[in-house]
Amino acid sequence: MLGHIKPTLCRLPQDVNKHYWKYYCSVCSTLRSENNQAYGALLNNEITAILIAFAPYIENAKEGQTNCPAQFYLKKKNVLRDPVIDLAGDLSIMLGWIKALDWQVDDPKIGKKIIVHALERKVNKFKCKISDELKFVLKQYAALTVKNEVDFEKVKEQSGQLAYAIAKEIGNETSATGSFIEYQAETFRSIGELINIADHLIDFDKDLNENNYNPIIHYSEKNDTSFYYEYRQLFTNFLNIKKTIRKRLASETDDAFATVVNNSLNTLSKRVKSTTPDFVKEENTAIKEPYQLEYAECCDALDCCCGGADCCDAGCCCEGDCNGCDCNCGDCDACLKGGCCACDSACSIVDCCSSNNGKKNEQEEEEEEEEEEEEEES
Repeated sequence: MLGHIKPTLCRLPQDVNKHYWKYYCSVCSTLRSENNQAYGALLNNEITAILIAFAPYIENAKEGQTNCPAQFYLKKKNVLRDPVIDLAGDLSIMLGWIKALDWQVDDPKIGKKIIVHALERKVNKFKCKISDELKFVLKQYAALTVKNEVDFEKVKEQSGQLAYAIAKEIGNETSATGSFIEYQAETFRSIGELINIADHLIDFDKDLNENNYNPIIHYSEKNDTSFYYEYRQLFTNFLNIKKTIRKRLASETDDAFATVVNNSLNTLSKRVKSTTPDFVKEENTAIKEPYQLEYAECCDALDCCCGGADCCDAGCCCEGDCNGCDCNCGDCDACLKGGCCACDSACSIVDCCSSNNGKKNEQEEEEEEEEEEEEEES
């Protein structure tokens, strides 16, 4: 449950963008104030997503401000002060410890060992505050990490269980009902499993070159199958779990949370696409099968780069200039013509063409209609 559920912030609507930053900066602030400045590096996007899922039920948080290290402490950011934010900071340290432990197991070094022990001491200090359920899951997950477990299904399941337990831990500190907490925790179980799968899809080439464990490599050798076959199996699993998450989000009452996670899923899909191994691309063009690994299709199901289903009406823009434009709009005509979709005022990455999502305003349309009428008369 580490590192992949991160939205492309420029693509978020302005109000959701501010909402996300407030919780993100709140966790960063508590990490630095309760520990030291270096602990801000353990800021976790998945923890931020969980906070946003329960944001409507964090009712007594106090508003505050903090100096932003990303702005050299010269600018202040709005933050929230609440026990659930403090808990989120502790859980970020816990996830940082697990990541460092995995890092150390893959490539043992004395410097990594020191970091692991320092974080473990921090975790042991606040472990008494967390539930017995989370303690048990944490112990199991750490054991699998140290063992370097090769049973992929077991690791995937435990990754989902860890995400589930963390979401419940945070939810129980809010005023949310038990049924709501359970529903959101199950959503994060699927997200935890998806992250585990994506990690292996993204790191395949690196794992192959560095002789690290990867289920694609492991099961190819064990079952005497091709890398392509095992990649296809894992990728199909990725698509199925992503579809499950989207279905759960469709009934989500909090638009901010659904927007953040859907955006993050699109970003994750693009990362998987960008790291597709060459053998997959070659097999993909050589054979035609129902499960063919196609990324160039349009529509929501395969994450069109700028607006999902809206793109399909005008033709897919996933491989056009829109992909580098990094905006969130449904005006594919602008993309296909090499232009840039307009973003809202929150966009800080690209220069926006206009304030109306690349669409013509009424005056321009009237002028064009008048010109067309004049041409018809002549």
